[in-house]
Amino acid sequence: MKKQIHKSIMLLALFSAGFAFAQSQVLEGRVLDEKDNTPIEGVKVKVNDQEVTTDISGNYSLSLPPGTNYVITVTSNGYNRKEISEVVIKSDTNTHLDIVLDKPVSTKEKQIEGVVIKSNARKETIASTIGLQRNSGVVSQVIGVEAIKRSPDRNTGEVLKRVSGVSLFDGKYIVVRGLSDRYNQAMLNGIQLSSTEPDRKTFSFDLFPANVIETLVINKTFIPEYSGEWGGGLIQVNTKDIPNKNFFNVQLGVGGNSITMGQEFKMQKGGKWDFLGIDDGSRKLPEGMPAKNAFSLLSEADKTEFGKNTLKTWAITPTVFLRM
Repeated sequence: MKKQIHKSIMLLALFSAGFAFAQSQVLEGRVLDEKDNTPIEGVKVKVNDQEVTTDISGNYSLSLPPGTNYVITVTSNGYNRKEISEVVIKSDTNTHLDIVLDKPVSTKEKQIEGVVIKSNARKETIASTIGLQRNSGVVSQVIGVEAIKRSPDRNTGEVLKRVSGVSLFDGKYIVVRGLSDRYNQAMLNGIQLSSTEPDRKTFSFDLFPANVIETLVINKTFIPEYSGEWGGGLIQVNTKDIPNKNFFNVQLGVGGNSITMGQEFKMQKGGKWDFLGIDDGSRKLPEGMPAKNAFSLLSEADKTEFGKNTLKTWAITPTVFLRM
């Protein structure tokens, strides 16, 4: 019995020693940039079938059995791939190994003399139109596409009526500084426009939709580079460039009258289509109703009978007005 106990103790001691010898040790370290020794985050460190990723401080850690030579593979975006062979794991303590990565030649920093960035200035913004108006050598007012988009105006005439000193009449002709429309001159993209009316010198500004305009320039004093055939104002209409792609605009509008909408009125009960301005037959004349001349020749009794059959409902009911 004692011999069996001794044998069991010896086997247990040998098993424990073998287990202690076979347990893993830690390989740890940091991955650094070759240029400035800064830690690199997100680097993949792979040994056999184990793979870890470095943290924000460039640290990595792997558990490996000692007594074997390992090959470490290190990869990261923007850096050269690196392999480290003959890495021996210590059996009595952790193994520390720092890894340095370098960048490819094509991605290393290069000295350049300068960078030239070219772009076209946006002339349709509110800031650009204010600057154009301020730097102009004449008295003028400029309206850009941003200001036009914020208004409900549909054509050029409706846009121009918002300019100080400009009035619109007949929905298309303009008066500048109180002078008649024949004293004005219109230009489209730098080209002088002829009169749209055969009997007088004027221009109909409702021809151009508001959504095709880039800028409107209203000059109120003479300009040396343009003709002096006007005394009221020179209106320059500048349209947008040809778009790069097709576009389709849809505009919806809703209006209301605060004086009448939601108020109570006395109304006669009509047909079901009255809100569309369509009679559903409730007001139609009775059958056999004579014409005006024939009706005047009828007797008073016949006229009264026709009147009774004309409209059955005479009641007045209170109604809340909900129309826009």
